[in-house]
Amino acid sequence: MRKARTRGIMAEAGGKGLPESCMEPACFIGAHNLGLKWQQKGAEMLDHTKANFRACRELVGLSQQDLAYEMDVLLKSVKRWENPNPSMEYYYEAPEDAWAILDRYIEEQNDAVDEAVDAASKLDEEQRETEVIPVVYYRTQRDYNAYHADRKPVNVANATSRAVAQELVKQGYNIEFRYPEDMDMQGSAKRFR
Repeated sequence: MRKARTRGIMAEAGGKGLPESCMEPACFIGAHNLGLKWQQKGAEMLDHTKANFRACRELVGLSQQDLAYEMDVLLKSVKRWENPNPSMEYYYEAPEDAWAILDRYIEEQNDAVDEAVDAASKLDEEQRETEVIPVVYYRTQRDYNAYHADRKPVNVANATSRAVAQELVKQGYNIEFRYPEDMDMQGSAKRFR
């Protein structure tokens, strides 16, 4: 049952034209890779549809509330930008400045991934096989704020950490998520007892 459901999700997500092997459940986990391909150019290369808007927002880790707060609009507005219900009295589209905010977050996420890959590429072959690269992951907004002055939503920071980890693993590095108290903020892991 789950396999059939996963195949349906892939087909709905644009699985048309993908090799049959990519319709398997294991490949669905890699469907995020498809998102990263268009993410590399940012939201401007996508049609400005409600579904694309939501996908971009979720990919960078912004909640509807986070976006509403950043844009100084009501949460109801963001919900309307994503609601495909044609029976609504008015058709609401996300304004260009909302798309621009998503583009900025996508760019920041891509920059973080590039920086992590550049830093990891400085490891020699032996280190690459034996070293575990710690990737910071935050439990709460308070934890994030204790280490950063920018007050970015913690979900955005964690979405970036997941994107970094995914790319490092894809390139053959060993990674491990760690909470900030388990590492110094230069990335070195503290000794575990």
